[in-house]
Parts: sequence; structure tokens; C-alpha cells
Amino acid sequence: MIEPRHLTNAPIKEALIDIWYSLDPGYISRLESIHDKIKGDYPHKQIRKQWEGTFQVGSKTFTQSTKDHGIQGYWYLSEDEKQIIQARLNGFTFNKIEPYETWEQMRDEARKLWKIFKEIAPPEVVTGLGLRYVNRIEIPEPTIELSDYLTAPPEIPENLPQRLDSFLTRIQFFDSSIKARGIITQMSEPPDSPGTVPLLLDIEVTQDNNFNINDDEIWAVLEDLRAFKNKIFFSSITERVAELCQ
Repeated sequence: MIEPRHLTNAPIKEALIDIWYSLDPGYISRLESIHDKIKGDYPHKQIRKQWEGTFQVGSKTFTQSTKDHGIQGYWYLSEDEKQIIQARLNGFTFNKIEPYETWEQMRDEARKLWKIFKEIAPPEVVTGLGLRYVNRIEIPEPTIELSDYLTAPPEIPENLPQRLDSFLTRIQFFDSSIKARGIITQMSEPPDSPGTVPLLLDIEVTQDNNFNINDDEIWAVLEDLRAFKNKIFFSSITERVAELCQ
């Protein structure tokens, strides 16, 4: 693992904080009323509904049906749509779209919003916490050797043609020391401009447990998850990536 440090030009395209729980559907009006408290900073509101579709195929027939499960929550967006609050019956999510500045800034904004949320629609218990960081690493070269940038690149079997056109890998593992699960997704993406190779490194860390809704416990666990996320990131990249992000 390379030395962890602050990267001035971190390749983070989107980061999010997740808090999971389950609310009675009768709470939906409370979720909508949250907007009254935050619309100065989050003026845009989007309704989120859930639909279920079913298909049945017989020897000579084909039928389909849909079921409307109704409103499941609301999204509240900042004026520039760079910050999003998802207030749902099954979870609270704070999304930060690039530019990403610091963990502390994102954490403090999410914590402020969570305090407002739990005063209006408090769940009995929080059942899980998570962080997700989507990194897009732009390599300024027309062709690259993946192992120069990723510590665990995909490999083509030895007896096959070695030209790699695209790739997608996903691994999931468990850290028993903090009882957290990590998911690493690596994939290629089309370039935005000629002569570059973009790599996507998507990191998700979660902990499933029953948490008291008080702030101290939740945010202490999220700090542990953030350290776990950083360990995964710096274990997944080489020094050449870190230098590109300085």
C-alpha cells in the first residue's frame, strides 16, 4: 500500500453517506415536511415513487402488469444540484457531486441535515451505515499498462490475445476488526478526449448493525468506515496515480 495522504486533486466524482432504517409508510408526509426546514439551501424537490412490474409468459400468451407502491421518499437538491438529500422510508442519503473538497465538509453538512431529519421523522433504530466514493482517474496517455496504475488489474489468460478493450471487476470482502464490508469495483470508461484513458474506481464500505439514532454512535462508526475506505483506495492505486492527483 502506498503512503496515504491528502490529494489536492482527488479524482472523486461523487461521494455519499448512507444511513439505513425502516419507517412506516405513514411517515411520508413527515419526509415531505423536511423541505420546509431546508429549502433555503435545497430549493429543488423531486418525488421518488416505486413501481413493480411482473411478466407472465405462457405457451401462447404474454401478460404484464405493474403495481404502484406509491411515494417512497423525496430528493432535495441544492441550487447547483451538487448536493442532494434523499429522505426515504428506508434510508437517508447525502450525495456530494464533484467538486469534492474535504471529508469534514461533507460529514458536517450531512450531520446537520440528519439532525433535522431525525427531529421530524425519527426511526426507532438505524440498521446500517455506509459510504461510497466513485473515483474517475484520467490517465493522460493513449495506451497504458494497467499494472502501472492499479495494484489489482484484470488479467487476460496467458494463451489468449493480450489486447484488452474494456474491463469490469468487482470484489467484496469483510474486515472482522471493524465488522465492515468493502466492495471494490474497477472498470474502464470511454475517454472524454482523445489520447486519455479513464479508469473508474468505485469503493463502497458498509456496516450492518443496530445503532441508536443518537449522533455520537452513528458518526463514530462513519469515521471508522471513512478510514477503511481510505485504506482500500490507497491499497488499490499505485504511486503514479497519487502523483497525478497531487
